[in-house]
Amino acid sequence: MEAKYMQLENNRRFAADLNADFAKTTLLPRVGNDESLVRDYLHHFFLKETSTKPYEPYVNDVFLRHNLAEAKIVNGLGEPEQWYSLLPPDKYQALNRHFPFGFRLEPIQARNVSYSNNLRLPRV
Repeated sequence: MEAKYMQLENNRRFAADLNADFAKTTLLPRVGNDESLVRDYLHHFFLKETSTKPYEPYVNDVFLRHNLAEAKIVNGLGEPEQWYSLLPPDKYQALNRHFPFGFRLEPIQARNVSYSNNLRLPRV
């Protein structure tokens, strides 16, 4: 998260506690670290975006640049050299290890799936 974002009183007052335990109500575990979720969303948006500007008020600019570069490289978008220049050497080497031939991963597309809600709750 961008540090400046949390300097505003309203943003501090309503900050989410990712370690809060609501399992008794939701039957779900604690969120804990939401970095992978944020990365997934950013990678989705960065398929079409060419700049991190719209997200900079909310998310750290270094985190954004690294994820923009990774999304573009992994999906074979644009010139790889342009995106590799946004990465530190260790992240650059990690991507080269995972994608040594520069192949493109196909983005996951939503499929037409229908769900039925046959859940019956007992009356209390």
